[in-house]
Amino acid sequence: MLECESGAIMELDGDRIPIRPGTGILIPPGAVHRALGRMTILNFVLPKFDPTDEYLVA
Repeated sequence: MLECESGAIMELDGDRIPIRPGTGILIPPGAVHRALGRMTILNFVLPKFDPTDEYLVA
């Protein structure tokens, strides 16, 4: 995380992780995840992003 507002959170498979500037998070393949709050991130995707792997959980 490069920047984030106070109270920003990353949610991974239902677990909420408070974040602050400088936090690094590894998101394993298949993990349901979302960001809550305003933040500026630097995102590395390995292997290359495949849009057919993306899906939304209702």
